[in-house]
Amino acid sequence: MNEVGEQTASRTDDNNNSLREVKADVLAWAKVSHKAMEIQSAREEAKQSPLSADTLLQQFKMLPERFRKMINYDIEAEGGYGGEDVTPLLEACQDVIIENGLERGESLWLPEFRLPSSQNSIPSDWEKFASQFGFPSPQDPNNLPEWCVSSISLSYVVTAALAVKYSQKMAKGSKFSSSSENDKTFILDILGPEESEISWENKWLGLLALFPSLNRLKIRMVGPSIDESLNGRTTSMTCAFNKRPHSPNADDRKTGEEDKVEIQIQYFRQLYHEFAVGAGAPTNDPKTASFDLPDAVVAFASGLSEHLSDWLPTLKYLLEQRIPCCFTSYHSIEADLDYRAVCSLGANLSPANTDGYPKKNSFSSLLPIEDPFFPPRIYYLNNFLFYFCGYKKNSLPQCVTPNPANKVRKNSAVLQSSESRKRSKKAV
Repeated sequence: MNEVGEQTASRTDDNNNSLREVKADVLAWAKVSHKAMEIQSAREEAKQSPLSADTLLQQFKMLPERFRKMINYDIEAEGGYGGEDVTPLLEACQDVIIENGLERGESLWLPEFRLPSSQNSIPSDWEKFASQFGFPSPQDPNNLPEWCVSSISLSYVVTAALAVKYSQKMAKGSKFSSSSENDKTFILDILGPEESEISWENKWLGLLALFPSLNRLKIRMVGPSIDESLNGRTTSMTCAFNKRPHSPNADDRKTGEEDKVEIQIQYFRQLYHEFAVGAGAPTNDPKTASFDLPDAVVAFASGLSEHLSDWLPTLKYLLEQRIPCCFTSYHSIEADLDYRAVCSLGANLSPANTDGYPKKNSFSSLLPIEDPFFPPRIYYLNNFLFYFCGYKKNSLPQCVTPNPANKVRKNSAVLQSSESRKRSKKAV
């Protein structure tokens, strides 16, 4: 277990995971981030080099010690850049986009066939994923710029597949495990999507390639950031995967039977709990809802702890309905705070990850995001993830009513999300 995992695993008692303590740590991190932003901005205006994270941290006595260790973890462990300038790599990524005429969020590759029906697991990392589908190796430095660009889109797809896999486990069996059930529709809800999740809808066909028995998929994108022009829109797509991609006969691989799949993507400009109620879940008793509950929910880089008061009604709904959920985070501090926030509500976190949280995502984006406030810190899209489903057994849920007077402020520097997230998603 790495140091970050040990730190997080040790904070599982009620006191350390209380909502009050989580909020206190969120605000402590916000103050430090804001101060770091002021210092670095002033140095930039004075045409001075930014201060290193080590130098900055010496000035912040109020920062919890575990956060100092996590920042150092991000610097030392992430990506192996060792403080090297990543500008040449980012410039190479821009060249890939221009040369290939890629749209926002578009990948150079997408699976053209499905995993063998005998294969019951998703490839364990990018290298195995590339080998499985015939893509160039991400371990080859010559392919790295192409992979940095493509992995943004593919990270959403494969991370969503991990959420689907988790939902199967929590359901104690697959909704699409037998051929007689192939035509059943799997519902995946994506919470709080932004432009990079929404753009290039074709990427979601790749999700069906990872589940050979899943032929119908409905994705509902729900969140306040969805453009008004998309609100209420439905996109339907079909795709035909080659059924015999692994045949030794080349003609079979080209002309073999096709496996037809269908995917439907819907967009709703609402907060999720309001969407669920408006779609048929009565406010007094959600259990009698006519609303089609999703089979799984995923929230990419949710900013959960930063906007905790806004998230509480939705979290309560998800926990009460025992919907399998997967949340991702950019870096170790954000993952720590997000995880502890959910834990403080009495959530039943995945027993599969008893090695501690936050858990590294093997399918995070490969594009490094430079931290402008704590150089040479690097982090990545969907870098950490955790799963939860319902409340813990014999654990009463906390009755938490958001109080506007005590609302966690949406400081632009909190968890580096407001401005630096926008910059990071515009990076490619």
